[in-house]
Amino acid sequence: MIIYIPLEVSVRELPGHLLLALVAASKGHQVLIASSVDLWLYKRLNLLKKGCYLLKNVNIPLHSERINNRFLKDGFDLYCQEQESSILNSNFRKFLKVRNITKNQTLPFKGVFCWGARDTSEYKDFFKIKKDIFFNTGSTRAELWKDKSLSLEVKSISQRHKPYILVVSNFSGSMGKKHWSELSLISRDLEHLESYEQEKVFIQSIQEDSSIAFSMILAVKYIANNWPEYDVIIRPHPTDCIKYWTNFFSHNKNIHIIGNSDSITPWISSASVVIQNGCTSAIESVIQKTPLISYGPDRIVNDHSIPNMLGVRALNIDEIDSSLKCALNDECYKNFQVESESIIQPMITLDENNAALRIVKIMENNSLNLKSIRIEYQDLLGIRLAKYLKREVDVIRNIFGTKKHNISENNFNISTITDEMELMSKELGLAMPKIKLVSKAGLLVG
Repeated sequence: MIIYIPLEVSVRELPGHLLLALVAASKGHQVLIASSVDLWLYKRLNLLKKGCYLLKNVNIPLHSERINNRFLKDGFDLYCQEQESSILNSNFRKFLKVRNITKNQTLPFKGVFCWGARDTSEYKDFFKIKKDIFFNTGSTRAELWKDKSLSLEVKSISQRHKPYILVVSNFSGSMGKKHWSELSLISRDLEHLESYEQEKVFIQSIQEDSSIAFSMILAVKYIANNWPEYDVIIRPHPTDCIKYWTNFFSHNKNIHIIGNSDSITPWISSASVVIQNGCTSAIESVIQKTPLISYGPDRIVNDHSIPNMLGVRALNIDEIDSSLKCALNDECYKNFQVESESIIQPMITLDENNAALRIVKIMENNSLNLKSIRIEYQDLLGIRLAKYLKREVDVIRNIFGTKKHNISENNFNISTITDEMELMSKELGLAMPKIKLVSKAGLLVG
């Protein structure tokens, strides 16, 4: 069986995809990871053999529906797991509304892999006719949060830095590489801005994001001045422009801005305290048992309220010192940890069984007719040639055309990927699979 996984935000998604690929390869399957644009190119050129296509959105915009129908028509099976699902939202129905997930939309999936008990039951209740396609598997991303032994960088980070307080950005609206008006185009393309009410919520979320970001910036300044025995490390969101952060903090010797192109997991593991607002890093911190402070105003507009229920709550600068003292004291913090774990327990399934193995088994059971299909050497050559020619054509079109074609892409570091998968295979007791580059940002495992 072949599993195709479209990759969007590499720093956020790739480690979990590698874990799924490792487990799938151990069961005799192949996994092709590439951008959705590249996979669609290969599909249009009839270079992809039938397989399981793992999408990342339950919401199906019209243009995506047309593409999905092409896959379905040619015998592919579609599956789905939201990359962050509803784990940030206390109100699941509001999450559905913001994502424009409606009862009359298409659900072309043979399986939707849910993060936990809550989204599984909520989806089943919302889509009663198709309730059997929703499975409580847990998430491969959360699997890596649970087991820090699967991360290469934990020890090296703790050795390179003195004790540090990690401040995590979740402010793409105000600190992002794209202007908020560009973000509106993306939301419109995803059919998240179909009404005045949705546009109003979008604008209000940008206003709220900016206000919270400026509050956090002042808090960082305060901590750096009043807690000099700690470094303050700022981790920009993967969509942030790092320059915006360095512009303001470049003269502070104990404030360090790190890159946003690698996994945040080892930085959370090695931190003395994590400070965040409305971010997935809060949930990851609780799972890793790293002390957490949720700082600043609540995120009300998009209901990203679950993260700010976790750890010690500090609403303003006056509460920072007492919050840090408690977070840095095991006896004081232990009750906050217990309460936080109880809050996320329904959100994320984290038991002894492996989420990746659950997902693979469901695909095996639901896609029996695809089980014996494999990518052969000649198929791989065709895919590589198509990608090479596409890049060359785009270069020529950029020279002579008026419309610029994007030819830049995230490059896979095959050495790092191999090291990561070797560590995973060793920790999980699985054989190391074959890894082949399809392109600079395309990977075949198995």
